[in-house]
Amino acid sequence: MIDFIKLIGDKILSLFNQDPKDAENEKVFISEGCFGKIEEVGDVYYIMISIQGVIDPDEFRRVMEWALIKVKSGNYNIIINSGSLKAMPKESMEYMDDYWLPEALKHNLNLVVIIRPTDLFGYISLEAICKKFPIMNYKFVPSMLDAQLEILKIS
Repeated sequence: MIDFIKLIGDKILSLFNQDPKDAENEKVFISEGCFGKIEEVGDVYYIMISIQGVIDPDEFRRVMEWALIKVKSGNYNIIINSGSLKAMPKESMEYMDDYWLPEALKHNLNLVVIIRPTDLFGYISLEAICKKFPIMNYKFVPSMLDAQLEILKIS
C-alpha cells in the first residue's frame, strides 16, 4: 500500500515538474548545422531553426517540414539562426518559394525573425526568399537576443 501511495505521489509531482513542451518531444536534430526546437522567452514559445554553413537541401527540407508541422499545429513565430549560413542551394530556395512559405502563410505564420548571416551570399539567399512574399512579416536582426525581443514585441 505504501508503494502505491508513493507511486501516485510521484506521478502527481511529475505533472508539476515536467515542462509540457518537453513532454511533446519538441525538437528535431538533423545534423550539427541543421536542427530545430521549441524554445521559450518569457512565457512565449517560438520555433528556433538553426541552419549553418552550406546547407544540404535534404537536411534543410527535413528541418523545415518539422517546423511547418509545428506552425500548422499552433500559434508559433519562428527565429531562424543563420548567423553562420554560407549559402543556400537553389533547390532549397525553390522549396521555400514554391511550397513552404505559401503553406506557412495559410496557417497564420505571424513573424519570421532571421539572425542575419555574416556571409554576403547567405544573406542574399535569405533576403531573396523574403522579398518574394511581401505579406510576410520578417525581420533581419544581428543577434539571438534581438530576435527574442522581436518575438516578445509581437506577442
